[in-house]
Amino acid sequence: MQVAERSLFLWNNEYIVTLVAQHRQVILPVVFNALESNARSHWNPAVHGLTSNVKKVFQDMDLVLWRECEAHYQQEEVCSCVLLLALLHAMHIRVWQTRHLAGIVCRLQQTCCQHLILSGSCISV
Repeated sequence: MQVAERSLFLWNNEYIVTLVAQHRQVILPVVFNALESNARSHWNPAVHGLTSNVKKVFQDMDLVLWRECEAHYQQEEVCSCVLLLALLHAMHIRVWQTRHLAGIVCRLQQTCCQHLILSGSCISV
């Protein structure tokens, strides 16, 4: 937590923000996934709040670039989920006789399908 929190505090420094703004085309694609992951599921409220502040800085800096990175991130999520569904399907076939494992695989498949539906993806596996 301390490392994440301290690194996010750097964004309160005007000089750092100025440097990042000059090189945002390179920096944002590198840090976007971590920012999204923190914003969605980090357990620490301080890190979550600081991440939201950094996201806002980037959005204010270059909304077009932000949306490009966001679209790329969502596409990666869909692809990851589709691959996971295919793997889970293969596992489901192999572990069908083991009821406990089959139930776990079914729940993972349902969760992944719900994620695809919520993300607006229309992919059939």
